[in-house]
Amino acid sequence: MRKIRTIIIEDEAKIRRGIERMLRQSGDEWEVVNTFSDGEKVLHAIEKNDLTFDLLITDVKMPKMDGLTLIKSLKKMNFSFIPVIISGFNDVELLQDALREGAVDYLIKPINRNHFKEQMQKVKSRIIEKRNMESQLQEIEEKDAKLSYANKVYQLSEVTWKKETDLSLMQWTQQFPDGYYLLLYASIDNLADKEKTFKTDERETWRFTAENIIDELTNEMKQRKQCWWWRGEKISYWILIRQQVVEDDIDLHGHKTAELIKKSIQKYTPFTFTVAISNKFSDLLLLSNARDQLLSLIQNRLVHGGNRIYSPSTVKKLQQNGDQSMLPTDLYPMIQHLVIAVEKRLTKEIESHLQQFFVKLKQLQSPVLITKAIHVYFITLVNQLISNNEMPQLSIEDILYKVRNATDFSLLKSEVINWTKQLVRNKEMNPRLDHVQVAKDWVKNHLKENITITKVAEQVYMNPNYFCEVFKNQTGETVLDYVTRVRIEKAKELLVQSNMKVYDIASEVGYKDNRYFSRLFKQHIGEVPSKYRELYNRS
Repeated sequence: MRKIRTIIIEDEAKIRRGIERMLRQSGDEWEVVNTFSDGEKVLHAIEKNDLTFDLLITDVKMPKMDGLTLIKSLKKMNFSFIPVIISGFNDVELLQDALREGAVDYLIKPINRNHFKEQMQKVKSRIIEKRNMESQLQEIEEKDAKLSYANKVYQLSEVTWKKETDLSLMQWTQQFPDGYYLLLYASIDNLADKEKTFKTDERETWRFTAENIIDELTNEMKQRKQCWWWRGEKISYWILIRQQVVEDDIDLHGHKTAELIKKSIQKYTPFTFTVAISNKFSDLLLLSNARDQLLSLIQNRLVHGGNRIYSPSTVKKLQQNGDQSMLPTDLYPMIQHLVIAVEKRLTKEIESHLQQFFVKLKQLQSPVLITKAIHVYFITLVNQLISNNEMPQLSIEDILYKVRNATDFSLLKSEVINWTKQLVRNKEMNPRLDHVQVAKDWVKNHLKENITITKVAEQVYMNPNYFCEVFKNQTGETVLDYVTRVRIEKAKELLVQSNMKVYDIASEVGYKDNRYFSRLFKQHIGEVPSKYRELYNRS
């Protein structure tokens, strides 16, 4: 078996040597890696040499730092070990403290040789049990690190379900293969009407059929790690497509996949599906940005009808070609002028165009046509903002809900005007400044805090997802990479310019887990923090 690495801490040299001798005589599996006269020297050795051990045998009463204080300090540093306590007094209170700190034995001086050997056998059993458990946990962690298909789907679905995700929870994106991505959103048309005709359990049967179709159509891409799909709300699905290089026409591939899914589901079920396709992106930190874009694009079916594919390019063509059935033709240029006024934040023109718009709407008489005209306005405006790389921070789903439930024309008018004015106010809060530099400065001044993309984006009044794209385009690195790099650089500075302990430095730059910080530091710098400090001082 792998040797049991042991350190011994005892201020009396004779007793310390005696314990070491008894341990070596207990069997070949025991290895004394070091001995110390007090707790402070142990912490110094750990910081300097990255010392590791399985068993700690320590006296309770020692100068500078006693045994229990040492054990508590090591546990704060997330060290995993088994402690054995030695004392010259049979103190019940000390015994209770030792047991609370996880001690497996409490030895009274003078130590009986036979009793010591017997206790070490019990300790060995505990260590073997602990190693087996750690080995099992390590296997689980390694499997998780590889992120099987199911793990990846779970992580992806979390992003599409949650409104926003902390940066600290997005480390898994680095485990995905490099390439260019498209996000698709397939949603059943007129679900409310269809549910009225469903018999008991029929909805789940058709859902199962639709999911089998999607799974079969994407199976080959899944095997090549080029596709992942998962459920959305009600009967809807998210599909993530990847291609390796930019030369591949991923947009064409996305449209072919969407068309195949749409036609197959329509062929084998009583449903029609509308599919929205995002712009391509290369960083999965922008997944929620793509999600928001699709939720806006899918609303086009309210105006142009379902059983279609909507992407930024297809929507633009629809607007250019004038897919304008049913509504009076003079409404469209009126809406376009209103959209331009909102886009440019022309307050007086917005008020004037809104008044003209509602005068025209009141003449329509038909509630269906009034609602459709308002949908055209909302969707045209949102699509225009998206094409300008501006993600509106007001929910289009919320305002459409309010429009559907307005009880009279006056309330309908009020809701639309209020939504428009709030959108303009949000745009005015976004001054033209060096967003990336402001964000960088804020990060440097808040390294100790829990930094999220949302927090950083708030400093520059930007949508978090759009901010990620701007940051990557201007700096060549993701926000996650930048934050990690700045934290490591600050840690280097503290290592060479201060006498702070390594675990205190880790906390100072935002890492609660000292071991994780040391691994990350070595990954970036090539040495553990203590070795880096030693080499710097030597040079």
